[in-house]
Amino acid sequence: MAAIVGSLHDFIAENREELLAMCVRHMKSASPERSDEELAADHRIVIDAIVRILAENTGSAELSPDSRMTAAAMRHGSKRQRSGDHIEQLATDFGAISSSMGQLAATHGLSFEAREYAVFNQCLDSVIASAIEQFWSQAQEQQEAQAIARLGFLAHELRNALSSARMSLAILKQGAIALNSRTGFILDRSLVRLQALIDQTLMEVQLQARIEPQATPIRVAELLRELDDAALPERDIRILVDAEDALVVYADERLMLSALSNLLQNAVKFTRSGGQVVLRARRDQTHATIEVEDECGGLPPGKPEELLQPYVQRGSDRRGLGLGLAITREVIEAQKAELSIRNLPGKGCVFSVRLPAAQPADMEQASASRVSAE
Repeated sequence: MAAIVGSLHDFIAENREELLAMCVRHMKSASPERSDEELAADHRIVIDAIVRILAENTGSAELSPDSRMTAAAMRHGSKRQRSGDHIEQLATDFGAISSSMGQLAATHGLSFEAREYAVFNQCLDSVIASAIEQFWSQAQEQQEAQAIARLGFLAHELRNALSSARMSLAILKQGAIALNSRTGFILDRSLVRLQALIDQTLMEVQLQARIEPQATPIRVAELLRELDDAALPERDIRILVDAEDALVVYADERLMLSALSNLLQNAVKFTRSGGQVVLRARRDQTHATIEVEDECGGLPPGKPEELLQPYVQRGSDRRGLGLGLAITREVIEAQKAELSIRNLPGKGCVFSVRLPAAQPADMEQASASRVSAE
Protein backbone atom coordinates (compact mmCIF):
# COMPACT_ATOMS: atom_id res chain seq x y z
CA MET A 1 0.00 0.00 0.00
CA ALA A 2 1.36 3.45 -0.92
CA ALA A 3 2.31 5.75 1.90
CA ILE A 4 0.07 8.73 2.55
CA VAL A 5 1.69 12.12 1.81
CA GLY A 6 1.29 14.48 4.75
CA SER A 7 2.57 17.78 6.13
CA LEU A 8 5.90 17.31 7.89
CA HIS A 9 5.53 20.25 10.24
CA ASP A 10 2.02 19.16 11.29
CA PHE A 11 3.24 15.61 11.84
CA ILE A 12 6.16 16.72 14.03
CA ALA A 13 3.96 19.11 16.03
CA GLU A 14 1.31 16.46 16.67
CA ASN A 15 3.86 13.81 17.68
CA ARG A 16 6.35 16.07 19.49
CA GLU A 17 6.31 14.28 22.86
CA GLU A 18 6.67 10.83 21.31
CA LEU A 19 9.47 12.17 19.11
CA LEU A 20 11.24 13.66 22.13
CA ALA A 21 10.92 10.40 24.06
CA MET A 22 12.54 8.50 21.19
CA CYS A 23 15.37 11.05 20.99
CA VAL A 24 16.00 10.66 24.71
CA ARG A 25 16.25 6.89 24.33
CA HIS A 26 18.83 7.39 21.59
CA MET A 27 20.92 9.69 23.81
CA LYS A 28 20.47 7.83 27.09
CA SER A 29 23.13 5.21 26.39
CA ALA A 30 25.82 7.92 26.12
CA SER A 31 24.47 9.94 29.08
CA PRO A 32 22.88 7.52 31.58
CA GLU A 33 23.53 9.90 34.46
CA ARG A 34 21.32 12.67 33.03
CA SER A 35 17.58 12.86 33.57
CA ASP A 36 15.15 12.48 30.67
CA GLU A 37 14.02 16.09 31.07
CA GLU A 38 17.59 17.40 30.95
CA LEU A 39 18.30 15.44 27.78
CA ALA A 40 15.06 16.62 26.16
CA ALA A 41 15.30 20.32 27.09
CA ASP A 42 17.44 21.58 24.19
CA HIS A 43 15.91 19.14 21.71
CA ARG A 44 12.42 20.41 22.56
CA ILE A 45 13.47 23.96 21.60
CA VAL A 46 15.12 22.72 18.39
CA ILE A 47 12.08 20.65 17.36
CA ASP A 48 9.68 23.56 17.99
CA ALA A 49 11.92 25.84 15.92
CA ILE A 50 12.01 23.30 13.06
CA VAL A 51 8.19 23.19 13.09
CA ARG A 52 8.03 27.00 12.82
CA ILE A 53 10.58 27.10 10.00
CA LEU A 54 8.82 24.35 8.06
CA ALA A 55 5.48 26.12 8.43
CA GLU A 56 6.88 29.49 7.30
CA ASN A 57 9.08 28.23 4.46
CA THR A 58 7.51 28.47 1.02
CA GLY A 59 10.28 26.87 -0.97
CA SER A 60 13.07 29.46 -0.73
CA ALA A 61 16.60 28.05 -0.73
CA GLU A 62 17.81 30.27 2.11
CA LEU A 63 16.58 29.69 5.64
CA SER A 64 16.23 32.55 8.07
CA PRO A 65 18.33 31.86 11.17
CA ASP A 66 16.32 31.06 14.27
CA SER A 67 18.02 32.54 17.35
CA ARG A 68 16.31 30.21 19.81
CA MET A 69 17.30 27.13 17.82
CA THR A 70 20.90 28.34 17.51
CA ALA A 71 21.07 29.18 21.20
CA ALA A 72 19.74 25.72 22.15
CA ALA A 73 22.28 24.03 19.88
CA MET A 74 25.15 26.08 21.32
CA ARG A 75 23.97 25.37 24.86
CA HIS A 76 23.92 21.65 24.11
CA GLY A 77 27.43 21.87 22.66
CA SER A 78 28.62 23.59 25.84
CA LYS A 79 27.11 20.89 28.04
CA ARG A 80 28.86 18.15 26.09
CA GLN A 81 32.19 19.98 26.23
CA ARG A 82 31.96 20.61 29.98
CA SER A 83 31.10 16.96 30.55
CA GLY A 84 34.22 15.85 28.70
CA ASP A 85 32.21 14.11 25.97
CA HIS A 86 33.56 13.58 22.45
CA ILE A 87 32.53 16.05 19.76
CA GLU A 88 31.12 13.23 17.62
CA GLN A 89 28.37 12.83 20.22
CA LEU A 90 26.79 16.09 18.99
CA ALA A 91 26.01 14.60 15.58
CA THR A 92 24.54 11.55 17.30
CA ASP A 93 22.43 13.71 19.63
CA PHE A 94 20.80 15.81 16.91
CA GLY A 95 20.83 13.00 14.39
CA ALA A 96 18.43 11.30 16.83
CA ILE A 97 15.77 13.80 15.73
CA SER A 98 16.03 12.62 12.12
CA SER A 99 16.16 8.90 12.89
CA SER A 100 13.31 9.14 15.41
CA MET A 101 11.17 11.13 12.99
CA GLY A 102 11.81 8.53 10.27
CA GLN A 103 10.77 5.71 12.58
CA LEU A 104 7.57 7.52 13.56
CA ALA A 105 6.69 8.29 9.95
CA ALA A 106 7.18 4.65 8.97
CA THR A 107 4.96 3.55 11.86
CA HIS A 108 2.17 5.85 10.67
CA GLY A 109 2.68 4.94 7.01
CA LEU A 110 3.38 8.54 6.01
CA SER A 111 5.74 10.15 3.52
CA PHE A 112 6.52 13.84 3.00
CA GLU A 113 7.37 16.23 0.20
CA ALA A 114 11.00 16.40 -0.86
CA ARG A 115 10.95 20.18 -0.26
CA GLU A 116 10.01 19.76 3.39
CA TYR A 117 12.63 17.07 3.87
CA ALA A 118 15.26 19.38 2.36
CA VAL A 119 14.31 22.20 4.76
CA PHE A 120 14.23 19.75 7.67
CA ASN A 121 17.77 18.53 6.86
CA GLN A 122 19.04 22.11 6.46
CA CYS A 123 17.73 22.86 9.94
CA LEU A 124 19.54 19.87 11.41
CA ASP A 125 22.73 20.79 9.54
CA SER A 126 22.56 24.30 11.01
CA VAL A 127 21.93 22.93 14.50
CA ILE A 128 24.84 20.48 14.39
CA ALA A 129 27.18 23.14 12.97
CA SER A 130 26.24 25.60 15.75
CA ALA A 131 26.76 22.95 18.44
CA ILE A 132 30.14 21.92 17.05
CA GLU A 133 31.31 25.53 16.69
CA GLN A 134 30.40 26.24 20.32
CA PHE A 135 32.03 23.00 21.47
CA TRP A 136 35.35 23.85 19.78
CA SER A 137 35.24 27.50 20.82
CA GLN A 138 34.68 26.63 24.46
CA ALA A 139 37.31 23.87 24.37
CA GLN A 140 39.88 26.27 22.92
CA GLU A 141 39.09 28.93 25.53
CA GLN A 142 39.48 26.34 28.27
CA GLN A 143 42.81 25.10 26.90
CA GLU A 144 44.15 28.66 26.58
CA ALA A 145 43.07 29.50 30.13
CA GLN A 146 44.74 26.34 31.46
CA ALA A 147 47.93 27.07 29.51
CA ILE A 148 48.08 30.61 30.89
CA ALA A 149 47.38 29.38 34.42
CA ARG A 150 50.09 26.71 34.18
CA LEU A 151 52.65 29.15 32.79
CA GLY A 152 51.78 31.65 35.51
CA PHE A 153 52.04 28.94 38.16
CA LEU A 154 55.45 27.83 36.89
CA ALA A 155 56.84 31.37 36.72
CA HIS A 156 55.51 32.23 40.18
CA GLU A 157 56.85 29.08 41.84
CA LEU A 158 60.23 29.31 40.10
CA ARG A 159 60.61 32.92 41.22
CA ASN A 160 59.71 32.07 44.82
CA ALA A 161 62.13 29.13 45.00
CA LEU A 162 64.92 31.10 43.30
CA SER A 163 64.42 34.12 45.57
CA SER A 164 64.56 31.88 48.65
CA ALA A 165 67.75 30.19 47.38
CA ARG A 166 69.46 33.51 46.58
CA MET A 167 68.56 34.99 49.96
CA SER A 168 69.85 31.91 51.80
CA LEU A 169 73.08 31.91 49.77
CA ALA A 170 73.66 35.59 50.49
CA ILE A 171 73.41 34.93 54.24
CA LEU A 172 75.72 31.91 54.04
CA LYS A 173 78.32 33.89 52.06
CA GLN A 174 78.71 36.25 54.99
CA GLY A 175 80.44 33.36 56.78
CA ALA A 176 78.67 33.74 60.11
CA ILE A 177 76.35 30.76 59.61
CA ALA A 178 77.37 27.16 58.82
CA LEU A 179 76.10 25.21 55.82
CA ASN A 180 74.39 22.68 58.10
CA SER A 181 72.32 25.44 59.70
CA ARG A 182 68.64 26.21 59.26
CA THR A 183 69.57 28.65 56.48
CA GLY A 184 71.53 25.90 54.71
CA PHE A 185 68.47 23.66 54.96
CA ILE A 186 66.32 26.38 53.35
CA LEU A 187 68.82 26.66 50.50
CA ASP A 188 68.71 22.88 49.98
CA ARG A 189 64.93 22.84 50.04
CA SER A 190 64.73 25.71 47.54
CA LEU A 191 67.03 23.89 45.13
CA VAL A 192 64.97 20.69 45.48
CA ARG A 193 61.85 22.72 44.75
CA LEU A 194 63.47 24.19 41.62
CA GLN A 195 64.43 20.70 40.46
CA ALA A 196 60.90 19.40 41.09
CA LEU A 197 59.34 22.26 39.09
CA ILE A 198 61.67 21.61 36.17
CA ASP A 199 60.94 17.87 36.30
CA GLN A 200 57.21 18.54 36.40
CA THR A 201 57.48 20.85 33.39
CA LEU A 202 59.50 18.28 31.44
CA MET A 203 56.88 15.63 32.25
CA GLU A 204 54.14 17.83 30.89
CA VAL A 205 56.14 18.70 27.77
CA GLN A 206 56.62 15.01 27.04
CA LEU A 207 52.91 14.38 27.50
CA GLN A 208 51.91 17.28 25.23
CA ALA A 209 54.44 16.19 22.60
CA ARG A 210 52.98 12.66 22.78
CA ILE A 211 56.44 11.14 23.20
CA GLU A 212 56.01 7.47 24.00
CA PRO A 213 57.42 6.43 27.41
CA GLN A 214 60.46 4.15 27.18
CA ALA A 215 59.65 1.23 29.47
CA THR A 216 62.59 -0.67 30.98
CA PRO A 217 62.87 -3.02 33.99
CA ILE A 218 63.30 -1.01 37.22
CA ARG A 219 64.13 -2.20 40.74
CA VAL A 220 61.42 -0.55 42.82
CA ALA A 221 63.28 -0.64 46.16
CA GLU A 222 66.25 1.21 44.65
CA LEU A 223 63.90 3.76 43.09
CA LEU A 224 62.17 4.43 46.41
CA ARG A 225 65.47 4.72 48.26
CA GLU A 226 66.61 7.24 45.67
CA LEU A 227 63.47 9.27 46.37
CA ASP A 228 64.16 9.05 50.10
CA ASP A 229 67.77 10.22 49.67
CA ALA A 230 66.75 13.20 47.52
CA ALA A 231 63.91 14.32 49.81
CA LEU A 232 64.32 17.09 52.35
CA PRO A 233 61.71 16.36 55.03
CA GLU A 234 60.50 19.37 56.96
CA ARG A 235 58.90 19.79 60.38
CA ASP A 236 60.55 16.60 61.73
CA ILE A 237 58.68 14.39 59.27
CA ARG A 238 60.18 10.90 58.82
CA ILE A 239 60.20 8.95 55.54
CA LEU A 240 60.09 5.15 55.74
CA VAL A 241 60.78 2.81 52.82
CA ASP A 242 59.13 -0.63 52.86
CA ALA A 243 59.71 -2.53 49.60
CA GLU A 244 60.75 -5.98 48.49
CA ASP A 245 64.30 -5.90 47.10
CA ALA A 246 63.39 -8.36 44.34
CA LEU A 247 60.45 -6.34 43.01
CA VAL A 248 60.96 -5.17 39.41
CA VAL A 249 58.49 -3.24 37.23
CA TYR A 250 58.34 -2.09 33.63
CA ALA A 251 58.19 1.72 33.35
CA ASP A 252 59.94 4.81 32.03
CA GLU A 253 62.36 5.34 34.92
CA ARG A 254 62.73 9.09 34.52
CA LEU A 255 59.00 9.69 34.28
CA MET A 256 58.19 7.30 37.12
CA LEU A 257 60.81 8.92 39.33
CA SER A 258 59.31 12.37 38.67
CA ALA A 259 55.75 11.15 39.21
CA LEU A 260 56.57 9.44 42.52
CA SER A 261 58.60 12.46 43.58
CA ASN A 262 55.47 14.59 43.08
CA LEU A 263 53.46 12.20 45.24
CA LEU A 264 56.14 12.21 47.94
CA GLN A 265 56.38 16.00 48.01
CA ASN A 266 52.61 16.22 48.23
CA ALA A 267 52.61 13.75 51.14
CA VAL A 268 55.32 15.67 53.03
CA LYS A 269 53.52 18.95 52.38
CA PHE A 270 50.31 17.82 54.09
CA THR A 271 51.63 15.47 56.78
CA ARG A 272 51.39 16.79 60.33
CA SER A 273 54.57 17.96 62.04
CA GLY A 274 56.46 15.04 63.60
CA GLY A 275 54.52 12.53 61.48
CA GLN A 276 55.75 10.06 58.89
CA VAL A 277 55.36 9.24 55.22
CA VAL A 278 55.64 5.63 54.07
CA LEU A 279 56.90 4.57 50.64
CA ARG A 280 55.64 1.00 50.23
CA ALA A 281 55.77 -1.51 47.36
CA ARG A 282 54.23 -4.97 46.97
CA ARG A 283 53.40 -7.31 44.10
CA ASP A 284 50.80 -9.90 43.21
CA GLN A 285 51.04 -12.41 40.37
CA THR A 286 51.15 -9.94 37.49
CA HIS A 287 51.23 -6.42 38.93
CA ALA A 288 53.05 -4.28 41.46
CA THR A 289 51.53 -1.61 43.67
CA ILE A 290 53.60 1.35 44.89
CA GLU A 291 52.00 3.32 47.72
CA VAL A 292 52.70 6.71 49.25
CA GLU A 293 50.96 6.96 52.61
CA ASP A 294 50.81 10.25 54.50
CA GLU A 295 49.46 11.51 57.81
CA CYS A 296 47.42 14.47 56.64
CA GLY A 297 44.58 13.70 59.06
CA GLY A 298 42.25 12.31 56.39
CA LEU A 299 40.62 13.80 53.32
CA PRO A 300 37.81 16.38 53.37
CA PRO A 301 34.29 15.34 52.31
CA GLY A 302 33.91 14.50 48.64
CA LYS A 303 35.29 12.01 46.18
CA PRO A 304 39.03 11.39 46.66
CA GLU A 305 39.51 11.15 42.86
CA GLU A 306 38.62 14.85 42.57
CA LEU A 307 42.09 15.66 43.91
CA LEU A 308 43.52 14.35 40.63
CA GLN A 309 41.74 17.06 38.65
CA PRO A 310 43.59 20.28 37.69
CA TYR A 311 43.32 23.27 40.07
CA VAL A 312 41.89 21.21 42.95
CA GLN A 313 43.60 21.78 46.32
CA ARG A 314 42.96 20.50 49.81
CA GLY A 315 43.64 21.91 53.25
CA SER A 316 44.86 25.39 54.15
CA ASP A 317 48.25 25.16 52.41
CA ARG A 318 47.70 26.78 49.03
CA ARG A 319 51.21 26.68 47.59
CA GLY A 320 50.81 26.16 43.85
CA LEU A 321 47.67 25.73 41.78
CA GLY A 322 47.02 22.04 42.36
CA LEU A 323 48.50 20.96 39.03
CA GLY A 324 51.09 18.49 40.36
CA LEU A 325 48.68 15.61 41.04
CA ALA A 326 46.84 16.11 37.75
CA ILE A 327 50.11 15.94 35.78
CA THR A 328 51.25 12.97 37.87
CA ARG A 329 48.06 11.09 36.99
CA GLU A 330 48.56 11.79 33.27
CA VAL A 331 52.19 10.59 33.44
CA ILE A 332 51.23 7.39 35.23
CA GLU A 333 48.31 6.62 32.90
CA ALA A 334 50.57 7.22 29.87
CA GLN A 335 52.58 4.22 31.09
CA LYS A 336 49.50 1.97 31.17
CA ALA A 337 49.44 2.22 34.96
CA GLU A 338 46.71 3.36 37.34
CA LEU A 339 46.70 6.01 40.08
CA SER A 340 44.12 5.81 42.86
CA ILE A 341 43.52 7.40 46.26
CA ARG A 342 42.33 5.74 49.47
CA ASN A 343 41.19 7.77 52.47
CA LEU A 344 42.28 6.84 56.01
CA PRO A 345 39.78 8.86 58.06
CA GLY A 346 41.38 10.61 61.00
CA LYS A 347 44.88 9.54 59.93
CA GLY A 348 45.77 10.34 56.33
CA CYS A 349 45.48 8.96 52.82
CA VAL A 350 47.25 6.58 50.44
CA PHE A 351 48.14 7.25 46.82
CA SER A 352 48.56 3.94 44.97
CA VAL A 353 50.25 3.32 41.63
CA ARG A 354 49.47 -0.06 40.07
CA LEU A 355 51.58 -1.16 37.10
CA PRO A 356 52.82 -4.35 35.41
CA ALA A 357 55.47 -6.27 37.35
CA ALA A 358 58.47 -7.73 35.54
CA GLN A 359 59.47 -11.36 35.83
CA PRO A 360 62.42 -12.46 38.00
CA ALA A 361 64.48 -13.07 34.85
CA ASP A 362 64.44 -9.33 34.18
CA MET A 363 66.18 -8.46 37.45
CA GLU A 364 69.65 -8.76 35.93
CA GLN A 365 68.65 -6.44 33.10
CA ALA A 366 67.35 -3.91 35.62
CA SER A 367 70.63 -4.00 37.55
CA ALA A 368 72.70 -3.73 34.37
CA SER A 369 70.71 -0.72 33.22
CA ARG A 370 71.38 1.13 36.46
CA VAL A 371 75.11 0.30 36.41
CA SER A 372 75.52 1.53 32.83
CA ALA A 373 73.55 4.70 33.62
CA GLU A 374 75.84 5.45 36.53
